Amino acid sequence: MSDLDDETAVDGVDEVVNERDAGSAAARRLTDESLAERSNGGSTEQEPTGGHHPTGGESDTSFAGAAAAWGPWGAWGVAVSCTLMVLVAAASLFWMEARGADFDPQYMRTVVERTIRFGGSYYENAVHNKGPLEPFLYEIARRVGGFDGFWFMIALLSLAAACCVGAAAHVVTRLAGGPAVIGASVAAGTIVHFTLSGADYAGVLYARNITVALLCVIVVIAGTDACWTTGRRRIASAAGCGVLAGLAVQTLLTTVFAGSVVLLWVVWRRGRLETPRSRAGVWIVIGGAVGLVSAPIWYLLRGSWRDFVDGWWVYARFMSEATDRSLADQGRLGWDSLFEYYRERPEVVVFVVLWGVVTLVRWHRLDGAQRALRLMIGAWFAAAWVELILSQRYSSHYFAVLAVPTLLMLADLVGQATARLARTGATHPILAWMPALAIVLSLQIGALEGLRVGVESMWAVQSTEEFTERRESGYSGRSHTMRATLDAVSDEQDPILAWTSYPWTYIDLHRTSATRYIWKTFLLGEIYLGRTSEEFVLDGTWDRFADDLAESDPVAFVVESGNPVDESTPFADVVESDFTPVWEDGDGTLSFRNDVAEWLEPNTAGTPVDLADGDLIATDEPVRLDAGLDPVVPVVEIGLTGTGGVDASLTINRTNGSVDVDSWRSGVANWVRNVPAPPDAGVTIIVADDAVLMAIDGVVAGAVSREPVTAVWITTGADALLDPVESSAEPPGSGG
Repeated sequence: MSDLDDETAVDGVDEVVNERDAGSAAARRLTDESLAERSNGGSTEQEPTGGHHPTGGESDTSFAGAAAAWGPWGAWGVAVSCTLMVLVAAASLFWMEARGADFDPQYMRTVVERTIRFGGSYYENAVHNKGPLEPFLYEIARRVGGFDGFWFMIALLSLAAACCVGAAAHVVTRLAGGPAVIGASVAAGTIVHFTLSGADYAGVLYARNITVALLCVIVVIAGTDACWTTGRRRIASAAGCGVLAGLAVQTLLTTVFAGSVVLLWVVWRRGRLETPRSRAGVWIVIGGAVGLVSAPIWYLLRGSWRDFVDGWWVYARFMSEATDRSLADQGRLGWDSLFEYYRERPEVVVFVVLWGVVTLVRWHRLDGAQRALRLMIGAWFAAAWVELILSQRYSSHYFAVLAVPTLLMLADLVGQATARLARTGATHPILAWMPALAIVLSLQIGALEGLRVGVESMWAVQSTEEFTERRESGYSGRSHTMRATLDAVSDEQDPILAWTSYPWTYIDLHRTSATRYIWKTFLLGEIYLGRTSEEFVLDGTWDRFADDLAESDPVAFVVESGNPVDESTPFADVVESDFTPVWEDGDGTLSFRNDVAEWLEPNTAGTPVDLADGDLIATDEPVRLDAGLDPVVPVVEIGLTGTGGVDASLTINRTNGSVDVDSWRSGVANWVRNVPAPPDAGVTIIVADDAVLMAIDGVVAGAVSREPVTAVWITTGADALLDPVESSAEPPGSGG
């Protein structure tokens, strides 16, 4: 079908439509203006209709393109503004790389790590009560950025989401009548706020940051005339808006309110150019349906329908029901939260009230497009509060859904206040400096710390590996020692079983969850900010738990002392029967699978080895030594040497009845562990590919990472190991 077949002209403009399809820019403007005049009923006193501005003047050019008209000072303003924006973008990436590793994002990373390790769908690898778009983006970050660059890729996606919000603010400023340079200024300030500010929704990639970004892209498409100039473009734009809204609702079901508001505005704004009036609406509905049902159909076809429904629908329903609040109670909580929110942010109240007053005062002067724009922004603001109220949770990062329509109110006010500049075509060079001024003001309002940290990190970090090194340099010596212990008997991203409520249990140890029940909450029916009950445990949970455990066959189990295993659960039976503790202290317990724990016990059946002070134990090949400790010699040191000298060591200091083992590695915190050591104690030294582990009578005494160490040696004042033997350095199978 040709473009002319797709176009349906309103009475009296058929010839104009034909000229437009031939490429006449003047005809495009005439068509829009004629239609706007007809839709306004011939009103003579109107504000500038959203989407087009008078010919001539700065408003018909882009921000950078107006430099010539502004002269030398204007060119400098453009250069400074662009330089500042590049600096903000670069600094924000390095700032958000650390900031992005928040609680829920870390959980999402564990979901993705497990999915990559075991295959299958996200819902077969975790309990996830949102749509698949969020883990999909996280998987892209993991596959592109790798282990070390993962959070940098998340920062890049966060920046992209902030730019989507900034673009929407720019479009609203223009639709309100403001010139392009003012729109660029509002966009720049918005991006600074959503990346470097202290707001908890800034600099992170939560599900709500994703949904508001999708809705903002719809605003940009609907407000950009170039997306609607031909029949094919209109179909693609309308369907695309629907798909984006469908994906937003699929990601978070409560987004349906804000999504509906934005789509209704798109239908009104763009549907008026067609007959029948609903054609754009038809394509939006089709696109929305495709976006919404794409995930259910996909999981139905791949045979994991039940896993998808259990997480996306059933568990989401649990999170609502567990609060035990009626709709009226939800409303009362929402009112209290609203009052508390604005009591802490009086400046936001000023913006919202001012926008409302200005809108009411000028309502009679607004044309249809301008009224629709204000109705959309106000309804989006109300829908955001409805979304928060129905979610029944008011975590600080949830307020991203409210921040966006509030910022659009501000953009609308700025656009109206500067509309005269667009109408008169003002070209004063000071305008070129407005984006730079907006960036500086936005930085002053709570974003300077983010800028400072981002710039410092930008100069300090030279590779993605350094991201990991900087983060892990802050880990405790216990964490480093426990991870080295696991490295000696398994590989990175191998499964471990954990009874925990924290995502970093896996991330800090570079391991993945042995089952889809990454947190114990899913096994106990604990609902965040709700009650705990077995009725909130998904049907078939314990059968799936057993199946996952059989598939993964984890080498280890970890649990925190302050969060003991519930003894009434099948989980406790598994731990009791299949695992043996090898490390217990005040913070928690590390257990190995029974066969691995047995293998760790001293073994006297092996090949005798002559070992003296200063001898080399191993270079490239794994080695295991078993012996007794000399009761006379108090100090034994196992040193690890790399290309730059001594990089790590395990130092044994024997005291009466016990030994202190100091696990030390350059650049990270060390860990001193005391373990019992009777006179006849046996010591096991395992030099694996990735770590060196020392155990006393089967109890882990210390461990250090071997990478990139090439040589391992022993030093004492005398023969410290009695009759050592060399035996198998390969542990039993280390997991699925």
